[in-house]
Amino acid sequence: MMHSFLYLWLIPFVIYPRFGHNGILMSVIVAVLISVAVMASLLLREKNHVKDGAKNSPPIKN
Repeated sequence: MMHSFLYLWLIPFVIYPRFGHNGILMSVIVAVLISVAVMASLLLREKNHVKDGAKNSPPIKN
């Protein structure tokens, strides 16, 4: 959703008219950095969730 907003409205109608090619380049760099940060936080959350879930699971009764 963020990329759709960014590439379909924000860059062509707001950033390009004001800042030109340099503005587009900076926008793309910021969008990629935000995407990488979001994906990394999701991956770290998933790994921590699996660790905590295994550690805090109830003992198996025979």
